[in-house]
Amino acid sequence: MNIPVALMTKEQLNAKPTRSWKIEPNKIKYASLKLDYFRGTYSNNKWTIGGDYNDDLDEVVESLNNGRVRYGRPIFAIGLKFRATGGAEYRLKFKNLNQRKSPNEYIFISREGAKGTFISRVDLNDRNEFNYIFKEERSNEVTLKFSAIPNLDYTPSEGRVERRRYTYYWQYVSISEIKIDRIN
Repeated sequence: MNIPVALMTKEQLNAKPTRSWKIEPNKIKYASLKLDYFRGTYSNNKWTIGGDYNDDLDEVVESLNNGRVRYGRPIFAIGLKFRATGGAEYRLKFKNLNQRKSPNEYIFISREGAKGTFISRVDLNDRNEFNYIFKEERSNEVTLKFSAIPNLDYTPSEGRVERRRYTYYWQYVSISEIKIDRIN
């Protein structure tokens, strides 16, 4: 896929925050950070997104590669709204609680701000976290959306084999908290 991988320096990863915002399943709003929508399952201590969907995977990949957000079955299962200060650098951070590993451990993040929509691939790091750096030139509300982990090697269960091309699978991602740190 030609979706750019979001890169982060060690300095950005380890930077001490000057301010932090955090939401959890039992507290979905904190100051200007709020859960906008959620498509998955949740309990008091975690959100879980992922599962299988019947659709054409080729269409989904083409939509992402062309920067289009598809409607209907959700590619982006969680959406956040956040008021960003112009010129400030932020780090979105959440831990993947799942113990199961797959060969492709990444998610897609869509950021909608004043300059348009940007879609990035974010890799799981060695701390079992997804981290994403963003910066807005002007103060405005930013929408951040993210997907589960795409499993492109999914083999459907018996009875669904004839529909293989139209069935793809998002590996489950469980999250206990979503945090945004201002790091400059």
